[in-house]
Parts: sequence; structure tokens; C-alpha cells
Amino acid sequence: MAHLTDSVDDGAASTAVLEEVIDDAEGEINSYLGERYLVPVDVATYTNVAPRLKSLTLDMAVWRLCVRGDLVSEVKRTAHEDAIAYLEKLAEGKLTLPSAVTLPVTGSEGDGAAWGTSGSAVSGTTQRIFDRDTQDAL
Repeated sequence: MAHLTDSVDDGAASTAVLEEVIDDAEGEINSYLGERYLVPVDVATYTNVAPRLKSLTLDMAVWRLCVRGDLVSEVKRTAHEDAIAYLEKLAEGKLTLPSAVTLPVTGSEGDGAAWGTSGSAVSGTTQRIFDRDTQDAL
């Protein structure tokens, strides 16, 4: 670990660098998962997904450390590419994260909904919320 995290060439591991790459890996994972799931995923509650998410985080953090130290091997590259492919499939809904809380479905995916409109419960018509008249004072 010292070799991969040593930024000042003193031979000691840097916990700051290690925390940074782990935070970056978790952020990237959450950016993919956030397409379908509430993030961060509560691994204490959803213990069945904790090992997979930890494994993904480790693969991505190690990749970042290897890139940082110019020590990228084909094995590390493949592990990183596999992790990204898995995350992309999760984001697209082609795979699921068992028991994780999915994002609530909004009206924007339903019939007649569109950006900048509001459905009327009475008549079923849509009415613009923002138009030139309502925004004239801005």
C-alpha cells in the first residue's frame, strides 16, 4: 500500500491518498447506481449487496491507485472494465441490485407528462407552469 499511496517518496503509506481514491471510487459507483437506486446504498440494511459493492469499490480504488502510480496491468484494466460494464448494466436496468431501494417512479414517465407542464386532475389536460406571462417579472 505504501508503494501505491506514497506521494512524498518517504516510503510510508498515505491514508489521505487512500481515502481519496476510495471516496472517488464510491462517488463513481454512486453516479451509476443513482440512475436506478437511492444512494448511497445502506449496506448495513441490505447486507446481501454489501460484498458486491465492496468488491466494486476495491476494484475501482485499486485501478485509481495503479493509474496514479503508472502501474496498470492487463489484469487491473480488465477488472476495471468489468466493473464499469456491470455498473452500466445496473444503471440501464439490465441487471438489478437485489433488495436495494429503487428510486420512486415519477409522473414524468407517465401518460401526458412533460417538462414544464402539470397535469390537471380534473380535466386531464396539461397546463404550462412556466411561460412568458408567469415569468414576466423575472
